[in-house]
Amino acid sequence: MANTYIWNSKSLNSDKRGYASDIYLEMQGTSSSGKTSLAGITVSFGGSDYKPTSQWQQTDIDSLADAHQQDIKNLIDTHLAELDSKQT
Repeated sequence: MANTYIWNSKSLNSDKRGYASDIYLEMQGTSSSGKTSLAGITVSFGGSDYKPTSQWQQTDIDSLADAHQQDIKNLIDTHLAELDSKQT
């Protein structure tokens, strides 16, 4: 059975000017054996992404999270495989 995942955080962070400076993305994964693991990344903004926080819509945040979702899942999968291998 495959691992399952849930989002724990899609936290858009602002700088002192009120601009979105970065986002913290975190997921939790659970293996078929019941082991759990967390993985997160921070994405810093520059260029067109560096804009007032008020200009970010939830759909923008979700799209950015989706773009990084597989990388986070890969980190979780690696950690869960290590946990499961230590069990046997």
